[in-house]
Amino acid sequence: MKLARRSGSALDTADTVLGIVVAVIAVMAVLWVVSWVIGAFMFLFKAAFFVAIVAGVVALISKFRSS
Repeated sequence: MKLARRSGSALDTADTVLGIVVAVIAVMAVLWVVSWVIGAFMFLFKAAFFVAIVAGVVALISKFRSS
C-alpha cells in the first residue's frame, strides 16, 4: 500500500494538529491513571508499615507489663 502525498491544505494541517492534541491528552490520561495506581499502592504500603510498627510497640509493651 502506497501512502498518498499530503498537499498541505488547511484540512490536512488541522487533522495533524488534532491528532497530536488527542495523542497528548491520551498520554496525560495514562500518566494520571498510573500515578493514581502508584499513589494508592504507596498509601497501602505506608498504612501497613504503620500498623506493623504500632502492633510491634503494643506487643513489646504488653510483654514488659506481663513480666
